[in-house]
Amino acid sequence: MKFHRPYASAAFIAACLSSVPVHAQEDQSRPVELVSFDGVHKLNAAARQQVILTQMLEYTLVVDKTGRATDCRLSRKFRQKATTLSFCRPLMKYSKLKPARDARGQPIEGTYTAVIDFRMWMGPDGLEAAN
Repeated sequence: MKFHRPYASAAFIAACLSSVPVHAQEDQSRPVELVSFDGVHKLNAAARQQVILTQMLEYTLVVDKTGRATDCRLSRKFRQKATTLSFCRPLMKYSKLKPARDARGQPIEGTYTAVIDFRMWMGPDGLEAAN
């Protein structure tokens, strides 16, 4: 007499499906994404104070798994730390970010890098445009 065990078969199939190699599953990884930035007025003020309205500045934000910026690095080194802070504080405070995700779609720490072109505040005549 042969016994049929449907539950054993179902358990075996479930075990096989759950052990599919990661490379066969869909990769859900993605980098940090900037959702919005509401601190343009603060960056403009810092750029005016440092007289760099005709320059570009690259920055990198370190972003934790919740999407909060935890560190800021600038491509340019300033003599005074206060100058670096005058740019980094608004970048960290006013950037709304989505965290990076690993291959399984889980949030992870990551970085976001972009370039600020301060010339955007200049008029065609080379003078500061009206706000």
